[in-house]
Amino acid sequence: TVSNAGSVQVYTTNGSVTLNNVDLDDIDDATAINVVVSGTGNVNLTGVDISDGTDGSGITVTTNSGSISLADVDVTNQSDGYTANLQSQTGNITITNGSSNGSTFDGGADSLGFVATTNTGSITITGAAGAGNQITFTDADGTANGATLSAPTVTLTRVTADDNAMNGIQISNANTITLNQVISTD
Repeated sequence: TVSNAGSVQVYTTNGSVTLNNVDLDDIDDATAINVVVSGTGNVNLTGVDISDGTDGSGITVTTNSGSISLADVDVTNQSDGYTANLQSQTGNITITNGSSNGSTFDGGADSLGFVATTNTGSITITGAAGAGNQITFTDADGTANGATLSAPTVTLTRVTADDNAMNGIQISNANTITLNQVISTD
């Protein structure tokens, strides 16, 4: 656990990046986790918990050619930035959680919500079965959506969006959209 300290920054031209069991608390004036793969490489974040950040995003991942995978990730009370901003030119973006708890992307004051974009890949967000195990997007502020998704194929299963300033979930540039057990409320 890192508290009131520096963030995690990873830059590489080619190669995969994996971060497991990272806890960051009270990261101010910086993005808590920032991963940039300027060439080819996948990014995998598992068991990541980020809380109480301000003036930066919780997670930013940018890949030119590679997939992005988040498993069992929680971002809570993220103010003045994105809960997560995931960008891949050609890879798939996948968000999942474990079987005993949900994953949360929760904004604070002036939160810009969750954003995922891939030009040619797919976005798949899947919460585990059972009560309380969904993927949740909450508390985007101002003119932000809880989740803003852009991909040719978008699949959401067991996803909840609640208490966001604009749309709970906004999907664009999709040819195929599949929604299963998706709830969006104000």
